[in-house]
Amino acid sequence: MNIHTIRSAFYKSIPVLAGYVVLGIGFGILLRNAGYGVLWAASMSLFIYAGSLQYVGAGSS
Repeated sequence: MNIHTIRSAFYKSIPVLAGYVVLGIGFGILLRNAGYGVLWAASMSLFIYAGSLQYVGAGSS
């Protein structure tokens, strides 16, 4: 792969990246307000594949 291909792929993936960043920030804020720390946020993000279940898990505290 050359640098042009990588750069093109990055620019085309920016809208998806922006969506994940916004959802991740929202999840972090929700988890912090529920009293969980950074380790819990990282663990839930790593082990729970369905993003909506992360929100359910944070809201059930």
